[in-house]
Amino acid sequence: MADNLVSEMRKLFNMAQDGVVASKLCNMMEDIQKNNNEDAFYAGFINHLQKAMVFYNAATCVERVMEFAAAFTTFATIKKQKEAKEGDSMASELEDDVTEVFLANILKFLVQNHNSRDKAVRYRCCQLINKILNCMGEDAMIDEDLSDSIYECMMIRIKDRSPRIRIQAVLALVRLQDPEDEECPVIDAFLHSMRTDGNADVRRTIVANIALSRKTLPYVIGRTRDVKDSNRKSAFLTLAEKVSIRAFTIAQRVKLLSVGLKDRSNAVKQACGQMVKAWLRSYNQDIFKLLEAIDLEESVECAENLIDYILKEALPEKLQEYIKLVKDLGEETNGPVKLVTFDKLTPEISYFWYMLCKHLIGMGENGELMLQQLLPELTNFCEYIKLYAERNFIDSAIITAFNGDESGTQEFILEYLLKIAGLLDFSDEVGRKNLKSLVHDLLVAETMPLSLASVLVERYINAESDENKFVTDLVETIADIKQPLVQVVTTAMKENNRRNELKLARIRVAINECQEDLDNAVKSNDFHQAAVLKEQMTSHEKEKESLLDEMNMGKINEPQRVEKDDPETMLKCMTVASSMLYHVRKSAHLAKSSTLLTLKDELIFEGIKNEDPFIRNEAIKCLGHISLISKDFAAQHLVLFLQVAQVDQELLQITSVNTIFDLFLMYGLEAFNTEQPNSKKNEESNNEEDTTMVSQEEQEETEGNKTNIEEEEGENEEPTIIEETPPEEQKSNAGNAAESVLEIMVMFLEGESPDLRTSVAEGMAKLLISGRIVSAKILTRLILLWYNPITEDDIKLRHCIGVFLPLFSFENRSHQEIYEETFLPVLKTLLNAPTSSPLSRVDVTNVVDLLIQLTDVRNLVQFNVTTDTSQNNLLNTLETHVHDSLAMRLANEILSDPEDPDVKLFCKTLTQLAICPKNVATIRDLIELSSQITEVFEGNRVAKKSIEKFQSTLERLLIDGGGSMSSTGQESQDATVPPAVEANSTPIADLDSGARNNTLTDTDADKTLTDTENELPPNKHKLSSSSEKIASKSKRSKIQDSRVSSASVDFRVNPKASTVEVEDEDEEMESESESEGEEE
Repeated sequence: MADNLVSEMRKLFNMAQDGVVASKLCNMMEDIQKNNNEDAFYAGFINHLQKAMVFYNAATCVERVMEFAAAFTTFATIKKQKEAKEGDSMASELEDDVTEVFLANILKFLVQNHNSRDKAVRYRCCQLINKILNCMGEDAMIDEDLSDSIYECMMIRIKDRSPRIRIQAVLALVRLQDPEDEECPVIDAFLHSMRTDGNADVRRTIVANIALSRKTLPYVIGRTRDVKDSNRKSAFLTLAEKVSIRAFTIAQRVKLLSVGLKDRSNAVKQACGQMVKAWLRSYNQDIFKLLEAIDLEESVECAENLIDYILKEALPEKLQEYIKLVKDLGEETNGPVKLVTFDKLTPEISYFWYMLCKHLIGMGENGELMLQQLLPELTNFCEYIKLYAERNFIDSAIITAFNGDESGTQEFILEYLLKIAGLLDFSDEVGRKNLKSLVHDLLVAETMPLSLASVLVERYINAESDENKFVTDLVETIADIKQPLVQVVTTAMKENNRRNELKLARIRVAINECQEDLDNAVKSNDFHQAAVLKEQMTSHEKEKESLLDEMNMGKINEPQRVEKDDPETMLKCMTVASSMLYHVRKSAHLAKSSTLLTLKDELIFEGIKNEDPFIRNEAIKCLGHISLISKDFAAQHLVLFLQVAQVDQELLQITSVNTIFDLFLMYGLEAFNTEQPNSKKNEESNNEEDTTMVSQEEQEETEGNKTNIEEEEGENEEPTIIEETPPEEQKSNAGNAAESVLEIMVMFLEGESPDLRTSVAEGMAKLLISGRIVSAKILTRLILLWYNPITEDDIKLRHCIGVFLPLFSFENRSHQEIYEETFLPVLKTLLNAPTSSPLSRVDVTNVVDLLIQLTDVRNLVQFNVTTDTSQNNLLNTLETHVHDSLAMRLANEILSDPEDPDVKLFCKTLTQLAICPKNVATIRDLIELSSQITEVFEGNRVAKKSIEKFQSTLERLLIDGGGSMSSTGQESQDATVPPAVEANSTPIADLDSGARNNTLTDTDADKTLTDTENELPPNKHKLSSSSEKIASKSKRSKIQDSRVSSASVDFRVNPKASTVEVEDEDEEMESESESEGEEE
């Protein structure tokens, strides 16, 4: 009987491997169960199940067995539920106890073996529990004790070493969530793993299955900034399918759209697009309500990305619908185009109108016909804007009194009406005149918002192409703002007008009385009295006309210009002047024009002296714009900008700093240096310093090494030295104004103001990457600033330097040599930092890995050459590498102080360098230095071992003698361009703690090569140090998978297989493999 049971059961399990329908097999297995003892049946079922549970890797035959086992375990329970729904539960009552016992026994078996030493068994236990719970109906119930056991063991497995086991544990716990419980332990475990788990698949599984509630929603939104593209995509899809737009706050909506629509991955953008479409459906495709939902006026950039995506995805038929939607809001005008009525004009409509027109213009000829339906003639639209401005701004006091404070909304609408005007056809001369008149009137109007000044100036330059005329007209407009025409009324004139008004009132009363008496006289037929009254009325009328003439004569008075010096008027004049100068192109003739000279003397310099910081700030901007027009003017006022940057308020300091860097970028530092008799001697004595300035003529040269650059400088012009000058030597170097200014700018990097520090760092990065300066000291400061924990919350600073470092390094060979010079100063600064300094908390090994990659010539080649063949050819032609000289520096540094505790780090660094195999002389020198280091490291075994490894690699390179390029260490054999993370992609740990050195990443994220912006965050630059091992493990794993897939499970009875375990040594090897290849 037992043999028959085993053979029948084995036959069904083998059929399951072949893909026979599970329902058919379940019916056959149920017949076997009914015809046999329950204990024997259970033992045979478990025995066959164990044979499949020892396979860890995915195989179709094994997965089919797991599906069959789960289906049969719940088959009787599901069958009973169906019969209960149909009202026929009599048959199931007899088998109730047997069915429930079998299901409970299977689950107990899986719970008992979940903690097996074999990861395959742990994986299959979690997988089967997950499948059994999913197969049970929604209304199914299990014993409370058994439920608690499942909960406890899966909570342990969610922290398993294997990611695949953790995934199955998550899936098994999904149905045990209670979103109504604020302290649900399952949800808390999910949230913890979602934030900290190092495997991307685990995080993605949690995102797709976690119960969404007020508590969990912010964490799912946080996954939209995950380091893995697939996780970000999954987060957006989950939010699109399960969450309504009304469940988000405005800030969350804006964050989601800003992150998703600008993501570097097209798949993530498409997923965010699915969310946008779901939001539109919730508003019945009303795009205006969607814009209102994100608070358009406060999030214009986000709205621009949103409308751009919607219009790009729209078909021509949909664009016609949008055009009709805008046209239906208008009424007939003098032209063929309907313009939106003022009572229907909202910020959302005006903005969408502008974006739609802009999109149609971008379509070229395909959108020309549709564009004609939206854009009117310039003259008609100028009249339209004028009427709207008069209605909403000319008498703003009355409007505010009756309608409330809606000036912000009306200001936004008028701004985008003016932007729409910039899209019109300016070929019409009459239209251009009307536009210039409109701009002038709006600028002069006292109630016009200051924020519209820049837009109005842009429209004026559209209408006036002649730059001289443009400047002259706007200077006259500024004069009209500052000195408007007003009617002068004295006190005597006011008194005389009051007396005349009283006389006029008495005359009108007398006329009215005479009229009443005349009517009565006529009714009573007293014609004599009527004639007398008629004469009196005539006399009063003449007196009235005489008095009116006198009053009108008194009113006729020539208007006079009255100068206004209130802060509002001055700020408006400064803003208009700044906007005007911003659009002026560089012209020596224009810079010396009397118009600009008058503006400078009468307005800008007066603004510099004003007490209001905002007026001074606009005045500094004006001076900066003029300086960008004229080099001589810039040289004259450089000291003024420096003084403002040193002593004024932070707002003006930032403006002055930005201006100074703009001038250096425009003209170069040599334009601000004055010659002195002893300047040549000073330059010759300083030629050996580490910081030099490249002349403006040499910026074209971007290739070659540092020696070539220095030779070219020597031929063309003596280099100017930029270094920190002692006080006693400042007088001798007084002529080097630009260098002195730059020294002061460097001091701001240590200031307390984060905004000022960011502006200076950005300016320094621009000077370095543009070739205006070549300075290892400044680069060292930027690297230290990037790693300094005090800048952790300064996102803009981190992003700026993170983008700069790889771009600057991989631009040309000479830049990598500058990084070589910064190597030891950076490390010494960090290693010698006192414990009270924030720099003492920086992970120095992380910094070393970064600098090694930034100085690796292979990364330089890979960044600039696309094909592998070209890369190899270029690498084989190189005679030296930057790492060659860096190795010499490190070796000499080690020999200089062998007892230094930091020599272990230097020795390890040597093993990571890529030495050029063709540089035989350097290799021999390094071998000699390695021998000397080995002799002095008799007591330092760790350092000695690293040096011996380095020396053996050098000897192999020497034997190869000019062979293909190789690396001296295992760590750099697979070196690639440093990975990067975009500004909108936040590392996992950064979302919670912001701790740099505790950020978790997965193996795939560590292998990322490049980023769209090439940013290199400090906690993301480290490449996998065991990439070759990981590759071999992946290859071995694939071989195992193919072996399992091609074979079937042998279900023959093994009487010794009572438990499913493996040898301890095998499990330790598997655990070690997982920890190296799959987890942090």
